[in-house]
Amino acid sequence: MPSKAKHLDSADTHEVPRRARDDALKVGLVGLFACAALLLGQAAAQLPAVVQPTAAAPSESVKLVDGREFFGLIETASEAAPGAWLYLTEIHRPPGRPMFLLVRPIARDSIAGTTRLDATGRATLEETIRRFRNRARIEAAALAAVRLTERAEGDATVYYFESDGFTLASTTDEPTTRRLVVRTEQLFAAYRQVLPPRTEPARPLEIRVFGSMEEYQDYLGEHRLSVANPAVYLREERAIAAGTPLRQYAAELAKIDASHEQLAAELAQLEGQLSDRLKQIGDQLRRQGTHRTQIAAILFREKQRAMREIDGLRGRLDQVDRENAETFDRLTRTMFRRLAHEALHAHLETRVYPPGRRDVPLWLSEGLAMVFEAGLLEDGLLRLDGPNTDVLAPLQEDLRAGGLPLARLLAADPKDFLVGDEGRVEASNRFYQHAWGLAYYLLFNEDVLANGALDRYVASAEAAGDPIRRFETLVGAPLDQFEPKWRAWIGGLP
Repeated sequence: MPSKAKHLDSADTHEVPRRARDDALKVGLVGLFACAALLLGQAAAQLPAVVQPTAAAPSESVKLVDGREFFGLIETASEAAPGAWLYLTEIHRPPGRPMFLLVRPIARDSIAGTTRLDATGRATLEETIRRFRNRARIEAAALAAVRLTERAEGDATVYYFESDGFTLASTTDEPTTRRLVVRTEQLFAAYRQVLPPRTEPARPLEIRVFGSMEEYQDYLGEHRLSVANPAVYLREERAIAAGTPLRQYAAELAKIDASHEQLAAELAQLEGQLSDRLKQIGDQLRRQGTHRTQIAAILFREKQRAMREIDGLRGRLDQVDRENAETFDRLTRTMFRRLAHEALHAHLETRVYPPGRRDVPLWLSEGLAMVFEAGLLEDGLLRLDGPNTDVLAPLQEDLRAGGLPLARLLAADPKDFLVGDEGRVEASNRFYQHAWGLAYYLLFNEDVLANGALDRYVASAEAAGDPIRRFETLVGAPLDQFEPKWRAWIGGLP
């Protein structure tokens, strides 16, 4: 039966130009920090979408007479402004945990001095804070800008999205598909910053997301695959398949979406009626012979009352949007983590180091994927400012007990990482954990992305050589000298 297709635009938006869609999708993709180790030689004006552990944010500071110093954005216009307090908005990004803001009131008589940014730096910091405070509205705009096509395929409804970089087909519902598109766009934008494309594939990557794990397993069965992970990269087909349990939580998500729609309608009605309401009150007062000064005062109070009501609705709408995003994150966290892992494999193979022209050892491919799967995607920013907590503690414990020799890891083949049966889980995990630890160290302690060493390491001409000697060339040290240093560094991570 031929499929029936129709285009879907959120709300009443029937035509969103390509450029406008891309701009909306990528709002927030501008990086917040100058990420020196991962800039890869890009111009300073081109801000990255990735934060790594040693990045530092330009900020203003307030130093107290007791020697303490606080950093952030000084909200008070000047030190000479009236009032007993100076207000500082601090940006906190605990490693591996979500960002938050803290507004710190500081008594003026406790201040020894302040340092302020120039106009450009201050504007950048103000924009960072503005985006964070309005993150729910920014994401809502990005979701609304996504163009989907709906098709009936048998008994299922499938939503399709197409871009230059990837296509996405989803059997989840429409709002969920929009979120999938936005998150995936942000993910690949970050990957392009860290590992710039060297080549363009003949066709876009295909991504298929299923609304139930049963559908996902049926799809894997059709490809004669038995995979426990919620996402997989099919190398020969240049496709990623992922399963989610979202259909069983559809009622929970629909309830939040309904609250959003109701509040949005109430807000639009209030905003639309305000001018007419003020005009009606003004006309009535004039007919009653009220003096124009009194009319102006009454209208001012009425407008203030209406604006408070509007602001209250906006706050409630933002809260609902945040709850919606948090619920979606909770239900899809495992799937997205694995999707990020498989997407890194796809990006490496199709755009950065194509097989045949480059040779990426298995430990490196899996290690990089493990690093990036743990990144925190926040406000369009992929933060790699904390280790992968799922593997750090087990790796540290294993290393204390002796660990896997790096010589064994460097020579690993696919079966070492494969989980063929339950008895292989622990052995496979050891290889994944050590691969993550080695890749994490090389990224953030050896700067292999910025200095070109990684390009030389994956050159096809190097593949035929001894894996240990090849690695020693990468790190510039004999393995028996490098390994103790690496083990000590991993052991010292908090």
